[in-house]
Amino acid sequence: MLIRSEPKTSPPQVMLIIKSISARPFFKLRAEIKKKYVWGAKLWTQVYFVEMIGNANKEVTRAYVQYQLKAMNEYKDDARQQGLF
Repeated sequence: MLIRSEPKTSPPQVMLIIKSISARPFFKLRAEIKKKYVWGAKLWTQVYFVEMIGNANKEVTRAYVQYQLKAMNEYKDDARQQGLF
């Protein structure tokens, strides 16, 4: 997920907004999940990863994301071959 935000909005604030907004429709569609599995009405954990890309243009950002996806897929393929998944 690639997000652009205002400099005055901190990464933790952005993640809180994303998690809150995404949890509402999920719980609306799957209310039984909230009742059965979710403690304290929280869908998401407090963990997240944020990386700043600074003033990189759209092309540089796209290339970076594509490279990361390729590396992630190669890692998953390697893990599958080793019987980890």
